[in-house]
Amino acid sequence: MTESNTGSVKIKRGLAEMLRGGVIMDVVNVEQAIIAAMYDAFNQDRDILTDDILKAAKQSIPLSETMKEKIDILRFWAETRARLDPFELAMPF
Repeated sequence: MTESNTGSVKIKRGLAEMLRGGVIMDVVNVEQAIIAAMYDAFNQDRDILTDDILKAAKQSIPLSETMKEKIDILRFWAETRARLDPFELAMPF
């Protein structure tokens, strides 16, 4: 296995560990977790570890929670000012 493939395998194993550990995230949050882990490792003058990514991922707060108030305001606005899609009215889910 070449060195570049080894790094890719480590990343895939790390992501699999995150999923097994119950960390469910979207792509943006994974990217931010990796960036945060890189900063943490850099501050400690060492290479990044899978545990760093897991720790950063578990500490992150999803946008759906941090932006809840704005989402609720937008939903309220849409209920009174936007027109529903006729297709959605015909297909009750």
